[in-house]
Amino acid sequence: MNLYLKKTITFFIINIIDNKKNMSNRNFPRLNGAFINLRKLSVNDAKPMTNFMSYNIAKNLYDVPYPYTMKNVPYFIRSSHSDFSSFKVVHFAIEYRKSSANDSLLLVGVISLKDIDQVIKRRV
Repeated sequence: MNLYLKKTITFFIINIIDNKKNMSNRNFPRLNGAFINLRKLSVNDAKPMTNFMSYNIAKNLYDVPYPYTMKNVPYFIRSSHSDFSSFKVVHFAIEYRKSSANDSLLLVGVISLKDIDQVIKRRV
């Protein structure tokens, strides 16, 4: 992992923890880049999520059923929002832009940060 990415992730986690301390001003974090954005999951992500959840992906994930259907997605999205509210896990939708700013963003995956408090405590 390059130094810029490490600094960005560290800054990002510290901001999440600061938001945790001030619960009244707690918005879901968003990272925007030239080609990739990380954002909150939404109900509009349901169809693309079922499309990219193949057997080879599902078998390597904890507690993910296969086949992953439209019935599974709303539960995961709701739980991702409650996980953020309780500060258990932060789940991000990964959006990808192919080349220019005019290209539309495509949902290409989900990434999660777990045990954030423990990670920061070890670094301090």
